[in-house]
Amino acid sequence: MFALPSEMTCRHCGVAFHARYEQTQVGSDDSGHWEIVVTQCAASDCRRLNIWARRQWSPATDRHGVTFPRLQTVWVHPKHPPRKTLPESVPESIARPYAEAAAVFEDSLMASAALSRRCLQTFIREELGIKRRNLEVEIAAVIETQDLPTDLAADLDAVRQVGNFAAHPVKSEHSGELAEVEEGEAEWLLEVLDELFEHHYVRRAARRERRARLNEKLRSFGKPTLAGDADGGE
Repeated sequence: MFALPSEMTCRHCGVAFHARYEQTQVGSDDSGHWEIVVTQCAASDCRRLNIWARRQWSPATDRHGVTFPRLQTVWVHPKHPPRKTLPESVPESIARPYAEAAAVFEDSLMASAALSRRCLQTFIREELGIKRRNLEVEIAAVIETQDLPTDLAADLDAVRQVGNFAAHPVKSEHSGELAEVEEGEAEWLLEVLDELFEHHYVRRAARRERRARLNEKLRSFGKPTLAGDADGGE
C-alpha cells in the first residue's frame, strides 16, 4: 500500500500533528486490497482516534502511457472533517440543514449541495426578509442591498457561478432537490454559509455589544448616545 504522511490534520479538532499509524491488513477481494488505518490525535485536549479504510486496486494507465496504482480512502471515524461550531443564535431551521450538509459531504456531494442551497435560501428568507421567485433572484437581491462586505458579497455571487445555475435551473427553482454539482460547488456552499453566519450572527452581535458599552459610557458622562439601527449599525 501507499506510504502514509508523517503529519496529518485531525478530523476532530483540526490540529496538525506528527502521526503514528496502526495498519491492519483486512484482505483482498474482487474490489482490491483493503486495510484499516488508525492514528490518535496528539493534541492533549483531543486525543481522539482518526480511522479510515484504504483500498488499492488494479493500476490504471493515463493518456501518456504512464501506469500508476489506484487508491481510495473511506473515512470511518469521523465521517467528515470539523467545521465551525455554529453560534447558539442560529435558528434550528437554518442550523439543521447546515449540519446535515456537512455530515453527508464525504458521502454525497449532490446531497450536501442540495441541503446547503436549502439552508442558504432559508437564511435569506427568514433572516434577511428577502423572498423572490427563486434562489438565484434572491441572491441577486441580497447583493443589491449592499449590506454585505464587498468580499462576502462577491463570494455569495460566486455561488451562482460555481453552481452554474443557468445550466441547472433546478438548483434555483427547487433549491433542496438533488442535481448534478460542479467541481468544488458543495464545498464552496458550505464555506460561504460559514462566512454568512460569522457576519450575520457573530460580528453583528459583537458590534451591538461594543455600541452598548460605548453608549453606557456616554450616558454616564451626560453625552448623547450613538444613533443606529437595532442591530448596532456598521
